[in-house]
Amino acid sequence: MWGIMIRVKVLLHALRATVSCALLLATCKTVLAAEAMGTASATVLQPVTVAKIADLDFGKIVSGPSASTVSLSPAGLFQCGTGITCLDSHSAARFSVSGVPGHLVNIQSDSQIMLSATGGQKMQVALETSAKTLKLNSGSNNFIDVGGTLSVGAFQAEGVYTGLFTITVNYF
Repeated sequence: MWGIMIRVKVLLHALRATVSCALLLATCKTVLAAEAMGTASATVLQPVTVAKIADLDFGKIVSGPSASTVSLSPAGLFQCGTGITCLDSHSAARFSVSGVPGHLVNIQSDSQIMLSATGGQKMQVALETSAKTLKLNSGSNNFIDVGGTLSVGAFQAEGVYTGLFTITVNYF
């Protein structure tokens, strides 16, 4: 009998706790629930900008009876291929990059472009940038230089050949 009475008392206490929990649902959830806090954050950076300082210029070229190339590295090293003559000055393109100092930027460029003359003649240029990434510093000497290899056809038609290329710079 003693064991039955204890069981009845335990069942009554359990029933009372269940009824109390049902009546005070918010209190029961608080007692039974676990919580944790998280933090949300965002860092806003000034936009990265890129500005052209100098254009890519292969100079004046006299073509010959065979196709050849003119190479100009991003560092300005110049090589005139065999069978053609290269005259006057030449220069690699230069771009200035600004943004948040200490941050890395990714540099992308067209790999090849076509130069066209007013008569429709064309020459192809394979482009090369001085770097694929750049860590920005606080000074104003964040530069990207662009050179390339110009393919000159045999007896390439006379004319001023021009073409556009794009440099894209993004934060990592």
